[in-house]
Amino acid sequence: MENKIMDITSKERLLLKQIRKRTPMYVGEYSLNKLGDFFEGYREALFNLIK
Repeated sequence: MENKIMDITSKERLLLKQIRKRTPMYVGEYSLNKLGDFFEGYREALFNLIK
């Protein structure tokens, strides 16, 4: 599968804005690794929706 760089939606921008303000509420602590895991799960959920 080819990886394409795409712009994000306005809903995703709003989510990022909310996460930036209160990161520990979403991933438990200030951690880039946990934030990366959060977005990996988000990506997987999106791909499962379109299957």
